[in-house]
Amino acid sequence: MFFCSFISDAQVDNINKDNYSKLDLQFPYDYYSKYNIDFSKYEEYRELGADLKNEMNPNIYEKCLHSSFVVIGEVTKKEYDTRADAYFHSIFTVEPIETIKGGMGNGSGSFKVYQQSGSLGGSKYLQTNHTPLLEVGDKVLMFLERAKAPTGFALESMNTGREKPFIFNIGEEGFILKYKDEISNDFIISNNDVFKLNEAILTMKSLLNISVDNKK
Repeated sequence: MFFCSFISDAQVDNINKDNYSKLDLQFPYDYYSKYNIDFSKYEEYRELGADLKNEMNPNIYEKCLHSSFVVIGEVTKKEYDTRADAYFHSIFTVEPIETIKGGMGNGSGSFKVYQQSGSLGGSKYLQTNHTPLLEVGDKVLMFLERAKAPTGFALESMNTGREKPFIFNIGEEGFILKYKDEISNDFIISNNDVFKLNEAILTMKSLLNISVDNKK
């Protein structure tokens, strides 16, 4: 006779919280849990090149764990929204080449990436220092998040001193770029590191295979 034992989602979450508390990480638990990171597998992640404690200058494997979507794509088009009260001023069209993480299937068609930096019309240009820039023709490894509009109050609070809040000008299918690394001749160039593209893709997928699924 066989007996099956099941634990609830809440129990899985409590176990993961206990393991999180042992690691003394910088960011709050909810930041990591949305990426389904299993804190009991800290050493397994590290063996594959992703150290959860390396939070200030992440490599490509740590970026993969800390992003909702990871895609290799080519930038095919750049457009500007020159309205002064637009929140995003650059809109890039990207053709996906390979999806590593997230629900964006290969062959699903182009998608748009929005950035705050961009033309304001004429000779005026807004440059922010926290946005990885893209250009047409770039073939890049992209780490993406869905863009969520802040509430009216939050949007106005970012607009201190203005007569009206920014327009959060992004469609439901839009993405924002969290990180990006260049791809050249089948290599990924990230900061001062160089990774073989095919090997890096396999490693990132292996990392995702050991992540927790809190829905099970």
